[in-house]
Amino acid sequence: MSERRQLSSKSRTALELMAEGQSYAQIVDGGHGLTYLDIFAAVEEALRLLETSSDYDVRMAAIKERYPRAYEKWSDDEEEQLRSLRGEGHLLDEIAEIHQRQPSAIESRLDRLGLTSQPPSFPEVKFKGEHPRSGELWTGEEEGEAKRLYREGYRVDEIARRLERTPFAVRVRLSQLGIDTGQDK
Repeated sequence: MSERRQLSSKSRTALELMAEGQSYAQIVDGGHGLTYLDIFAAVEEALRLLETSSDYDVRMAAIKERYPRAYEKWSDDEEEQLRSLRGEGHLLDEIAEIHQRQPSAIESRLDRLGLTSQPPSFPEVKFKGEHPRSGELWTGEEEGEAKRLYREGYRVDEIARRLERTPFAVRVRLSQLGIDTGQDK
C-alpha cells in the first residue's frame, strides 16, 4: 500500500512564500525563521515527493558521482579534519570538496558537532588606498567567489574585505548577478 508523503511545515512555509512572489531575501529577512538553506531544502523536498524510485536512483547516482562519500557514515578522523579545516577558515565548498560530501552535509555536521555553521570573519585588509580595487573590472572568478560567499552566509562587508572591494561595489555586483542583498547582510 502506498504511503502518502507530505512536506514538512518549514518547507511548506518556504514554498508558499515563494508562490506569493517573495524573493529569497524577503523570505529570509521576513521573520519566518527561514534561512537560504531552508529554502533550497524546501525545493529539494518538494522534488523528492514528485520523483519515482527510478528518478531517485538517477539523482543519487549523480550525487555520488560528484560527492563519492555522500550519505556515508562520518568517521572520528573526518570529524576532526572538519573541525580543523573550519577553524582555519576554509569555505563550505572547499571543505565539501576535500571530504567528497555535499556542502549541506558539511553544514549539517558542523551544527551537529556544536560548531557554528556561520563562516569565520575575514581579517581586516590593509588597503593601499581608500578603495584599492576601485575602477578595476571584476573577473569571473571574483564574481563566482562573491556569489558563493554570500550564499554561505557571509555579510557584504566581509565579502568586500575578502575581495578588497567596497561594500557598495559588492552589493552592486551581486545585484547585477541577480542576487538581492536587501539593505545589507
